[in-house]
Order: sequence, then structure tokens, then C-alpha cells
Amino acid sequence: MPGPILTRRQLGRRLLNLREVAGISAGAIARTKLMSTSKLYRLEAGEIVEPAWVEVKELCDMYGQNPASDLSKELVRMAKACLEAGWWEPFGSGVPKWFQLYLELEQIAHTIRTYEVAYVTGLLQTEATMRALLSANPALQAEAVDSTVDLRLKRHLNFFARIPLPSLELAIDEGALRRVIGGPAAHAEQLERLYTMNSRPNVRVFVLPASVGAYAGQGQPFTLLEFPDDLDPDVVYSEAATGAHYDESAEAFASRRATFGSMIAQAVPLEEYQL
Repeated sequence: MPGPILTRRQLGRRLLNLREVAGISAGAIARTKLMSTSKLYRLEAGEIVEPAWVEVKELCDMYGQNPASDLSKELVRMAKACLEAGWWEPFGSGVPKWFQLYLELEQIAHTIRTYEVAYVTGLLQTEATMRALLSANPALQAEAVDSTVDLRLKRHLNFFARIPLPSLELAIDEGALRRVIGGPAAHAEQLERLYTMNSRPNVRVFVLPASVGAYAGQGQPFTLLEFPDDLDPDVVYSEAATGAHYDESAEAFASRRATFGSMIAQAVPLEEYQL
């Protein structure tokens, strides 16, 4: 189930779609005194933290939806669900605000394609790798490391317990596989896990060996998230140390999708790769 952040976004998009189909302007809604145009736009953008289900119900009625219809009931349910806590909230400050949306998007995407250059992607990391990477940050205290590791392990469980299973494709630079993170034993364990996960029907890992030389998109990690519902736009996600960028434009997604395809064309399937 999507969390509160994603539910707000989905609710807003569906309300906007209904309004556009009904041919009703934001100004017309404002003239009914139900809400101002600015509030309506914020609701449609998913920016209202606690949307009032009564207002959502009235909007559905204005847009020609019978209050007893399945769609109206679902949108009212979504408005109420916005008040629920996200699964990640018990982990507190260990979850940056800019990463909270990603955690929710990850749980409903049917296909995730990711490119990594420095280390194995988070969903395939062992606990030892997680701890080594987090402990390398001098700003993180031991308690914060423990909390973040717990969050990531829970994230793994949530993702791989989904039915149906989502598809996960990883393109990884060879240098990331050769980098010894956490010591030889932890490195060996990480490689073993990568091979084990690659044997699953929904996981494919591809290695970009040094022998290919330069390749498209080299050195710029990114993740592509694809969704089954047309009202949930596909997303290009990229992050830095202090924030993240979410690009929902069709042009950006198509460009990065082509880049990923080019990478795969030059890469070696993990099962054929010799370290």
C-alpha cells in the first residue's frame, strides 16, 4: 500500500483528471466557496498534508461522480488514508525528507531500473555493506547507523514480499564490484548475495566491465521507476549527499531509458561475468 505522501499525490492527480474531464475551471470551484483556487491547486499537487474527505466527496459530486460510486468512495478512502503514518516513520530522523517519497514510490513501481557506479544498489546490499557505508560518514552516530540499517532491512522485506513481484534491473560499473567495502569477508558476502539475488526470476544484474571503455551515462547514478497506472507518471530519480531530484517529465524518462538500454547493450550479464 502506498504511504501518505504518495497517496496525497495520487489523490491530487485523480481529482485533477476528473476536473479536466468534467471541463470545470478552478475558478468555478472557487465561486462555490468550497475552497479557493490556491487550495484546489495545492490539493491537486498533493501538497495538502491532511486533505478533508468531506471536501473530496463534494468535489467528486461537482465533477459528476455519484457519491455512492466506487470511484468517489475510493477517493474519499484515499483522503482518509493521507492521515495514516508511513511505514518508515518509526525510524525517525534516519529517513531524510527527500528520501521518504522514494521509499513510497519504490513500493508501488512494477519495474525499477538502476545504475550504480560506486557500490551495489541499496535493495541488494548486505547488512555488513550497509553498516560499512554508513559508518564511513563521521557525522553519523552509532545509534543513527543502527536505525538506518533497521530501516533498510525493513525496506528489503517490504520490497521482496510484494505480490506480484516487481522487476528489478541493475547496471553496475565493474569498479563497484571490485571495491572492498567492510573488509574481505564482507566483500565476499556481498558478492555472494548479488549472485544469489540475480538467480531470482525478477532480478537481473548486468556488469559494465572496464574493457568497454566509455559508455553512455557513465559516472552519473540514476534510478528509473515505472508504474502500472497511467495517472502515476514514470520517474527518473537521482540523489546527492544532501538531497534528491525527481523528474516526472516524459522526455527525461525516455532519455534516461535510452541511456540505460545503451548500458545494458554494452554490459555483461552477472552470471557470465568473471571478477
